[in-house]
Amino acid sequence: MRYSNYDELCLIVSEEAMTRYLDATNSDKDKAIILYYLNMKLCKELYELLGFFEHNLRTKIQNFYALQFSNPDWLYHNYQKLNFFDFATKSQIEFSLAKMQEKHIRISSYTLISEMSFGFWRSLFNKANYAAGGKTLIKIFPNRPKGTPKITINHSYIYNKLTTVNKLRNQIAHYEPLCFDKNTKSTQYARSVYALIFEVFTWMNLDQHKFIDNLTEIETVLNEIDAL
Repeated sequence: MRYSNYDELCLIVSEEAMTRYLDATNSDKDKAIILYYLNMKLCKELYELLGFFEHNLRTKIQNFYALQFSNPDWLYHNYQKLNFFDFATKSQIEFSLAKMQEKHIRISSYTLISEMSFGFWRSLFNKANYAAGGKTLIKIFPNRPKGTPKITINHSYIYNKLTTVNKLRNQIAHYEPLCFDKNTKSTQYARSVYALIFEVFTWMNLDQHKFIDNLTEIETVLNEIDAL
């Protein structure tokens, strides 16, 4: 349901939350409503893109480690080893297993992998988990940058980039707006992470344009926010 009345929308969203939209549009209530819905649309389109990104990342990791460990059940198998994963990562796995048991989901490599969050896949590039995996997982990014004397392209570099993507995912999941720089209307942040997602796709040697139909829609929404 869309609301065309600003005061009515404040009752649903809260007046405090809508104040940012009003301030960013110079107290124009009509524009504030438009900006609110454009932000919602941007979040929806980006979240769909993030889902596609996460699916491809976990597939790359699963295929790589299944081959490296000669075991498609590498995740559940290694989870049972003492100190293979760091404490936080092992806790994530245990939480997912508990949820599966509550739902009476049969535990298998496929079902466990599908339960793991984006944060889990990112965590495989932290120092402890990357070392436990044989210090080779970076190979799933064959087209990663070469690096410079000032920038080392290693597992930490990948981890930090994935952290940026994960932050955007969490912001959308918690209904945090993406169209502001403090209280000023801005698409700079959303554009920068959007560009990073594209970049990481190329590092994985994937042509995202062959799979994603709504890329131009994201750019259209970003342009509409800028033009408002």
